[in-house]
Amino acid sequence: MQGTKTNYGNYDFKYINIPFTAGYKVWDELRIHTGPQIGLLLSAKTTDEGEKYDIKYLMKSSDISWVLGASYQFSEKFIADVRWVKGLTDVSNNNSDVKNTGVQLTIGYRLK
Repeated sequence: MQGTKTNYGNYDFKYINIPFTAGYKVWDELRIHTGPQIGLLLSAKTTDEGEKYDIKYLMKSSDISWVLGASYQFSEKFIADVRWVKGLTDVSNNNSDVKNTGVQLTIGYRLK
C-alpha cells in the first residue's frame, strides 16, 4: 500500500509492483541492487472528514519508478531487503506532477 496524509485528507493507493533489478555481491551476505520498477494501480481512495471516495479515475493505471536497495542474508534461511523507490512518471491524470516515492522493507525466510 502506498499513500499520504495531507491537510486535505488521507490518500491510499494500492499497487502491484514488479521490480526488474540487477545486483552486485559486495560480500557473501550483502548485495546491492538497482533497476526499474513497474507499478500497476489496483485502487485509489481518499478519506475526507470520515467519508471514503474512489479517485482511481484521477490516476494513471501504471507507474514507472527507479529502485535502489540492498539485501543482507543473516543465515541460510533468513534475509532482509530494503529499497528506496523514486517515481519517474506523473501518476495523476491532470498533469500535476504527482510522483510516488517510498521505502520498501522485506523480511524473508527461505523454504528450501
